[in-house]
Amino acid sequence: MNNLKNTGLRSIAAAGLILTGIGLSACGGGTPTTQPTTSNPPTGTLTGGALIYSNTCASCHGVNRTGTTLAPDISVNSPRISGKTENALVVWISTHSPVPLSSAERNLLATFLKTP
Repeated sequence: MNNLKNTGLRSIAAAGLILTGIGLSACGGGTPTTQPTTSNPPTGTLTGGALIYSNTCASCHGVNRTGTTLAPDISVNSPRISGKTENALVVWISTHSPVPLSSAERNLLATFLKTP
């Protein structure tokens, strides 16, 4: 009985650690870093707004920006994006992003979100 109880407690503890890890990894989990480039990056390398999106948004909104169970569709034709100018989108990002972004990062992300 005691061994069965210990096994159950270990299972509960393991499940808690897994769920905590999933929660901490959601929505990027940190401030993105963008490095200025002085030359053309290799093909397939993400830069600017695409890099910011990949590092901070894709885990919740999806790689294709079409939304997931965690966050809504923010593709270029979605109402959240298509109905806003880039400037309005910059303001919207500042109030809706769970990750703090600098002004420059918000501008890059807004430009990326408006690009098909």
